[in-house]
Amino acid sequence: MAEGFDPFWQAAADHAAALGAPAASIFAPIGFEPLLPGCRNLDNPPAIADCNVVILHKGRLGEVPADLLIGALGAMPVSFANEVFLVLSRGGDDGARDNPHVMPREAVLAEALRASKRTASAPAQNRSARMPATYIGQGRVLLETAFGHLMLVDGRDTAIVPHLIRDGWFDRNLTTAISARLKPGMTFVDIGANFGTYTLIGAGLVGEQGRVIAIEPAPAIAALLFESITMNGFAARTDLLRCAVGADNGTATLHEFATRQGSNTLLPAIADAAHADYGETITAREVPCRTLDAIVADLTPERIDLVKIDVEGFEHAVLTGARDTLARFRPTLILEWHTGFFAGRDDAARSLHDLLTGELGYRLHRIEGDGTTRPVTFDDLMALGHSDLVAEPAG
Repeated sequence: MAEGFDPFWQAAADHAAALGAPAASIFAPIGFEPLLPGCRNLDNPPAIADCNVVILHKGRLGEVPADLLIGALGAMPVSFANEVFLVLSRGGDDGARDNPHVMPREAVLAEALRASKRTASAPAQNRSARMPATYIGQGRVLLETAFGHLMLVDGRDTAIVPHLIRDGWFDRNLTTAISARLKPGMTFVDIGANFGTYTLIGAGLVGEQGRVIAIEPAPAIAALLFESITMNGFAARTDLLRCAVGADNGTATLHEFATRQGSNTLLPAIADAAHADYGETITAREVPCRTLDAIVADLTPERIDLVKIDVEGFEHAVLTGARDTLARFRPTLILEWHTGFFAGRDDAARSLHDLLTGELGYRLHRIEGDGTTRPVTFDDLMALGHSDLVAEPAG
């Protein structure tokens, strides 16, 4: 069995393997292939008659073919359940009957139906029939994402926009991680929203009863994001704040990149390195800066479920100014770790890790290339160099 995978995924795979069914008769979510070599997934699902084991991700029920899901629920008892997965197996007994993590069959069907309705108007990431990207003047490009959202972007950007134009998405693994954790009625905070890739996905997933708090300090990018939010009908559920987020309220110097606009930073050393290494043109601008605690106090959300932090090396300051919010709501965090952020600041990496795992009480998992996650230590992070992390509340 593969090593180093998320324990919930590993436990479900171990149970399925122990059932002894041929791998080709096991249906599992995409990402299980390293754990169950030869298993079938959404790309090549088995017919229900040929299926002996079905692994269901509770947060991705809408991805399961309807005939397979209905057939499995009718023919297979639940033999295993944990916080993330249900395992249904043909010919087995109802071994998980008293497991508190088992979802009633009616609830599984209902959630699958809701999920399929949510995604009916949001095409899959490989959708090819998208509106062609169109230049509309003043450096602006209008494009359609793979999820059916309209987005206004700056045509000069060479970091994010080319991927949005060609693929309709940016960073598939991060997109999957965020999408899997958002449901109707949730509140999503997008710190460093940029052009709104995840703001728009989040607004679509949380629905009319949910809420998105998008925060972007670069004035020109925030103006484009405002238009994108409005064009997609998400204004009523989205708060857009045009400021930086840090440890204190006041102002901060934002270093804006002319072409790599996803790399805008509040750290001058990172901007200086980009200028020296890539010839990037940098513009320094004073912008408002607020703590997340102050923002939350003003907006008074009833819940916060997921916080994405993309601030190019300023993570420690963001978390420092979010202590009360994180203690009160205990949201899942998604953030970037890059050893380059800590160049010339020898203690900064250890300080960020210890703040997350110590005082704030989070467990760190790395998002792998196949979409799975695995626990990581400080030494792992430093050796890997770059990681997208999911931080889950401990305990």
